[in-house]
Amino acid sequence: MKAEPKAWSKTKGFTVIILVYAGVLAILLINANFNKPQVNLIGLGLKGNVPCSPCIYYFGSSFQNAGKQQSIPAGEQFTVTTISDHSGSQTHILTNISILSPGFTLISAFPSLPIVLNPKHHTKITMVVEAPDYAYTGLLLYQMTIS
Repeated sequence: MKAEPKAWSKTKGFTVIILVYAGVLAILLINANFNKPQVNLIGLGLKGNVPCSPCIYYFGSSFQNAGKQQSIPAGEQFTVTTISDHSGSQTHILTNISILSPGFTLISAFPSLPIVLNPKHHTKITMVVEAPDYAYTGLLLYQMTIS
């Protein structure tokens, strides 16, 4: 005698349907990221708003990472890190960071502002920036205000 095949239970059929929908959703989400416009950064440009002429060099030259391209999907967040090299003899305070390139938004900075820049001390500053939601190629320009 042959055994009759067991019928699928409703829960097994429901599980299969959910797995199929999850697979289709994953494919759609991956495809959406591939079709996003790209933001191509070719370097960082720093503009200083500082009380003394050598203070701008606390964070290196005005154009950093020139020629080192970074691609980000439009609308995504990414990090920018800069390190101060305060070799002066006075303490200064970093009071503000502004993104000057249109369409970019500063989300956060770590450590949080204001940041004390002590003489002969290095300070690593990490900024989280949101890219514009359209294609862009160029520098990311930002300004640091030091008092």
